[in-house]
Amino acid sequence: MDSYFAITSAEPSLIFHYPNTIFINEVATWFRYNFGKVDPTILTWATVKAALLDYFVRSNHMRRLRDQWAEAHQTGSVQKYHSYFARIAM
Repeated sequence: MDSYFAITSAEPSLIFHYPNTIFINEVATWFRYNFGKVDPTILTWATVKAALLDYFVRSNHMRRLRDQWAEAHQTGSVQKYHSYFARIAM
């Protein structure tokens, strides 16, 4: 969404309404609970993104990624191995 908001030069009011319409399930509930009463004209993507990461990324996220990297070994094609590393990196 960083790129979307950068390309469209989205103003704060749109930054509120866009996630409010595309988020689904738990993320939608979280967003509406945390930002439902916030004035859309002052809400920035940086604020929403920081809150999202704080709530949804586990505290041991980096450790888990390092463990996945350390335990990785090629069992199929090079393409599958590369795809696995790309998924971890994202």
